[in-house]
Amino acid sequence: RELFGEAGGEAGMALARGAALVVGLHTDEVTEAIVDAALAARTPFAVVPCCVFSRLFPGRRLRSGRPVTSHPSLVAYLLEKHPAVRS
Repeated sequence: RELFGEAGGEAGMALARGAALVVGLHTDEVTEAIVDAALAARTPFAVVPCCVFSRLFPGRRLRSGRPVTSHPSLVAYLLEKHPAVRS
């Protein structure tokens, strides 16, 4: 959380840029931040999303406008971040 959450800022980006691969397992509320940092750094990544935390992230919406409230919708939301992201 310290490197990829809001507090991480440039430190998380530097880590992602310098990595050959970013891996996040059971990353809880920083899953999206890891994906965003890896995408911005153009670094390959793999995450295993677990908890949705819909109350912490009420602004998460699928392209359809539906809120992200379940594990399948979280996976869909992450897949929608970039055309090259796949499951």
